[in-house]
Amino acid sequence: MPPISLLPPATRVATWIGRVPRAPDADSLRRRAAALADRWRAEASEETAWAGDADDWQFPDAKFDELAEAGKLAATLAAEHGGAGLGTAPGTMPTLLRVLRHVGRGDLCTGRIYEGHVNAWQLLRAFGKPALLARLAEDVREHRHLSGVWNAENPAGALRVIPRPGGGVRLEGAKTFCSGAGHVQRPFVNGRLPDGRVQMCVVPMDEVRTLHDADWWRPMGMRGTASYRIDFTGVELGPEWLVGGPDDYEREPWFSAGAMRFVAVHAGGAEALFDDTRAFLARSKRTEDHFQLTRIAEMAGAIETTSLWLGSAAAAWEAARDSAEAGRRAIAHTALLRMTVEELCLRVLTAAERCVGARGLMEPLPFGRMVRDLRMYLRQPVPDLMVRRAGEWALATHPLVPAHGLWPGGEETE
Repeated sequence: MPPISLLPPATRVATWIGRVPRAPDADSLRRRAAALADRWRAEASEETAWAGDADDWQFPDAKFDELAEAGKLAATLAAEHGGAGLGTAPGTMPTLLRVLRHVGRGDLCTGRIYEGHVNAWQLLRAFGKPALLARLAEDVREHRHLSGVWNAENPAGALRVIPRPGGGVRLEGAKTFCSGAGHVQRPFVNGRLPDGRVQMCVVPMDEVRTLHDADWWRPMGMRGTASYRIDFTGVELGPEWLVGGPDDYEREPWFSAGAMRFVAVHAGGAEALFDDTRAFLARSKRTEDHFQLTRIAEMAGAIETTSLWLGSAAAAWEAARDSAEAGRRAIAHTALLRMTVEELCLRVLTAAERCVGARGLMEPLPFGRMVRDLRMYLRQPVPDLMVRRAGEWALATHPLVPAHGLWPGGEETE
């Protein structure tokens, strides 16, 4: 299947120019994201750090109000719809990954759901019909509607998409890990057609009846994402709510390489843990202890390494627009990114736990929640397959490409 274009047809641009607000620039998006993260971290004081993790946890509605005010929800829209094309327009992936890191640094649960919103809009930009794009863009701008991608199958069986007369469909079955349940108004709900292929659907949650199973969501961490099991049986959708054709959802390289988005949020969570650990040691007057200094150095090295990896991942994404070969390299590079950043985050987690000790893992300090959230969020699908893909790429190119030219940012080869 050939690579897809992430740019809209020129005809769409002509329809909307002059009718929507001016999009924020990249520097503004980064600055606003950093400022939000700084404030959220400051607000997560000892008195409030456990909010969202105890039995009375709450969805981070206020944070999404702030993201909307800062232009982050609309930034994912195309320029002709008043956005910045963040993550889809050429040259924007480095900015997107920085924004995701900052949001994750501020709050991992918020970062998880915001990343899903970005993912949904990347799919809409690639496959959505003009009328649906226009309607959903207005929902974002005027009503602050969140999107997401609910793709995890229910263990009892895949959600089925049954064609109906007139081009619509009927849904039968459930999805799990539906992050933002009750708050995400325009999720992608992907299901299997009778021939086994995957069809993308956007479900207007305020216009249909579904069954939410909140009791299903009893995780070790990330409780604030409200990732419930939702049964969609009986939901009927007109053809206007279908996105793309069968199996477009798994188009490469964007399907696999898109994992760099959630890796960026992971990296932000590790940064927050690093910052809080240093603050804890400063308050405890333990900043001159040799062993603590060694652990902090290890954490600092891990944080910087994740930053470098994300920078090269963004370069791989941008290069993937140019050729199928660059797309395959982006998939392999993202597989290595996932493997490497997961290991680096685990190092940060372990070092932080040793730095703060048992006293630091007691209420009301934030470390217990942060450790559980990040460990839970690091558990992403098919990690072993991703490692294998990276190995296959390195071996397949070994006779032709030396190590210094294997990945984005390496030296050019003759």
